Amino acid sequence: TLAPFAARLAMCRLAFACFGERVRVLEIEEEDRVHHSVKTVKKIAEAHPEFAWRWIIGSDALAQTEEWVGFDELSRIAKPLVIARLGYPLSRDENPTSEAACSEAGRENTGHRRFTLPDISSSLVRELVAKGSGADAEGLLPRAVRDYIARRHLYRTQ
Repeated sequence: TLAPFAARLAMCRLAFACFGERVRVLEIEEEDRVHHSVKTVKKIAEAHPEFAWRWIIGSDALAQTEEWVGFDELSRIAKPLVIARLGYPLSRDENPTSEAACSEAGRENTGHRRFTLPDISSSLVRELVAKGSGADAEGLLPRAVRDYIARRHLYRTQ
């Protein structure tokens, strides 16, 4: 079971607070009952046409995009930036990430390296929290988020 929207929004703000003004957490999905990525990205892109948008996606989700609502349109609005996830490798032809992204940004020689995301999902984190005191999620969540979850008894099984 997901936490209420207000709690998830608060956790996002806590998680990204370390970036200061460089990252903004938006409330754009609060008004919609059904969330499709394409709808959210379209709203953001229309509100800020001055930016070139990218959609960051793990290679595990890439295999499921045929099931997504409007993935082709989403890809036109925000070109996918695919990051490999452990257990879901990408061939060089399939992976327009690291080197290409750094090159596009004019940072070819800044030491950026390919990397692989660990096989961790929000579902896994919720399961770990539900089973224990939250210590199982240590290292997977910022302390401020873990403390928020603990104080509000989120994701606990009855």
